[in-house]
Amino acid sequence: MLSYMRKHARSWFIKVLLGAVIVVFIFFYGFSLRERASAVVAEVNGIKIAQRDFQRQFERFLEVQRSRASELTAEQRRIIKEATLETLIDQVLVLDEADRWGIGVSQQEIREQIRQIPSFQEAGGFSLRLLQQYLRMRGQSEEEFMKELARDLRIQKVEQLVRDGAWVSEEEVEIMYGLLQEKVVLQYVPVEAETYLKEINPTQEEIKGYFKDQAARYRIPEMVKVEYMKFQPGELLNRVEVPEKEVQELYERNRDRWREDPQVLARQILIRSTERDDDATRMKALQKAEEILKRLKAGEDFGKLAKEYSQDPQSAPKGGSLGWKKRNEFSEAVGKALFEEMKVGELSEKPLKSGLGFHVLKLEEVKAERLRPLEEVRREIEAEIRQSKARQMASELAEEAYLGVFQGQDFKKVAERLGAAYGVTEPFPLEGPLKEPSAGEGFRKAAFLLREKEDFSEVVEDGGAFYIVQLLERRPSREPTLEEVQEKVRSDLQRARALEKALQEAEGVLERLKKKETTLSSEAEKRGWKLMTSPSISRTAPPAAIPLEMAQAAFSLSQDETLIPEAFKQGDRYLLAEIKERVAADPKGLEEQRTLLRALLLRDKREALFRDWIKELRARSQVRTFRAYEELF
Repeated sequence: MLSYMRKHARSWFIKVLLGAVIVVFIFFYGFSLRERASAVVAEVNGIKIAQRDFQRQFERFLEVQRSRASELTAEQRRIIKEATLETLIDQVLVLDEADRWGIGVSQQEIREQIRQIPSFQEAGGFSLRLLQQYLRMRGQSEEEFMKELARDLRIQKVEQLVRDGAWVSEEEVEIMYGLLQEKVVLQYVPVEAETYLKEINPTQEEIKGYFKDQAARYRIPEMVKVEYMKFQPGELLNRVEVPEKEVQELYERNRDRWREDPQVLARQILIRSTERDDDATRMKALQKAEEILKRLKAGEDFGKLAKEYSQDPQSAPKGGSLGWKKRNEFSEAVGKALFEEMKVGELSEKPLKSGLGFHVLKLEEVKAERLRPLEEVRREIEAEIRQSKARQMASELAEEAYLGVFQGQDFKKVAERLGAAYGVTEPFPLEGPLKEPSAGEGFRKAAFLLREKEDFSEVVEDGGAFYIVQLLERRPSREPTLEEVQEKVRSDLQRARALEKALQEAEGVLERLKKKETTLSSEAEKRGWKLMTSPSISRTAPPAAIPLEMAQAAFSLSQDETLIPEAFKQGDRYLLAEIKERVAADPKGLEEQRTLLRALLLRDKREALFRDWIKELRARSQVRTFRAYEELF
């Protein structure tokens, strides 16, 4: 296997590349494995891979990468080259196994596969026109395409056979559930660098040394200073007229937008009970709901009983009132009762079951579906038209300004003539603070594309405004003098030393904790450290206050261990922690998640099984590369 790809398997580039490899491996990009060519790049168990086939595959990988990055480095191209060869070798090995196992495909299977390819679908069905267009684009005959597709279907069949050998035991599902649902509560103390800042007073010589060692950190980036004109649509709103005809046209074109669904005003009393509860608990909850419904039918006040018994924290304090709601805001059973079965003033015939429990309902009022009249939405429509026209006006004024500057007119005078906001920035870097204007990335990029003084940009839209930018000054990146950054260097050195001191203190306490000479709580009390308790932490999603590595270390401890044997850095502090409580997985939730967990485990096992199978094929195979491969690219 390729050592570079193993080493960098987690980088974004390799992840994207491997994704492309999988897609191409499964689908219909291909080559003629056994076709002899004048140049051969490799040989697998005596089967030759032609240079033109390699080139075709390589170009397809390049297309995938170029869609994500405009330029590829030489190293990235080298990785693609190696990945291409890896893919072709694997295909040769899999097809050889297909031959050995006697796996083939019928013409009917090929035709059915073609009809299912999304690229060849049009108006809900297969399009011969799109297929022919695709073949013309690739310069490929229909016969060649059919052969490639037959080959890919054979590969899929082999892969499916291998993957089908994976299985998952109930024990594995239960172990996975336990691992995912297990939680811990940590008790920890932060050892803050801030505590030691006042103790540290670096000398001038130390500051000079730190500045020299960290010179790149203080390098002043390239900066530009520009003048700009800004056309803000919001400032043009009072210049926009909104004809009545346009208001009416927009209203008519968007009638569905002004249509309001039916709504109900209802009250509820909820007695909570979920599918996780045992039968006895469920029955007890239902009986409670039925008892409350009986009392309501006997004339007791709904609001009073809701405040006393309802277990819905939102509606109970309001006497069970749910406010105006649409049907899609309720569960299916509750929605059906309120919108189809009940009449205004009625109680529900029986408690209704949902995922939350049992609901006792009262329907108080109904609003039928309606179309909001024009007069009701007029202001909203007028504002929308006005904003759209103001934006168009700002864009047109900016284009007019650009033309004036292009013709050599004075930049500031053009801005004044057209009513634009005019300003001059302080020198600013491509990344970093920009006080005025309050623009974003588009403004910055436009400014940094300007190379010579008085170069000006095209119209740039940024943050809803339209800008034209003209370069006044460009300052190259440079090394600062110590005097320019003296205070920052001193502060950084002081903080770095304080952090070192915090680590020393934390590690000293940790050693005593390991020897059981002290406890975390007593050290916190003695040193004035704040003793804190975390919420329940899972393996996959620790809270922001707890470093992921510290949470992982906690879960790696055995059941009789509580002390986390390492201090973990978090910002300008180190954390010492111990397990205060272990929270075991709730066995009631296993049945609810069993199917999903089995599916996830089976998917991972199938992928691992297929990878291992390919690895075994490679170990038994003989692969040679030729000079043609080494000389490529």
